[in-house]
Amino acid sequence: MQGIALALLFILITSFVFAANDLAKEQKLHFGDEIASQLRIARKKRWNVKEEKRISQEIELMVREIALLSLKYPVSTQCVNLKDW
Repeated sequence: MQGIALALLFILITSFVFAANDLAKEQKLHFGDEIASQLRIARKKRWNVKEEKRISQEIELMVREIALLSLKYPVSTQCVNLKDW
């Protein structure tokens, strides 16, 4: 839930920064590379949030897969004596 809230916040912030960038271009003001760098930072943070969410979903899927496999193929607890081979 927190990841979704952060993603929405980043989208909102990014839209404000884009609006500021557009306004600066319309008024022919130069803020150097500050706005562009803030856009890059916002995009990187949004990417990181999505990547963390994807990784957690992948881990959850692996846990479920292992649980299903352990139900289908229970692990034998018997010890095998190598001398019998």
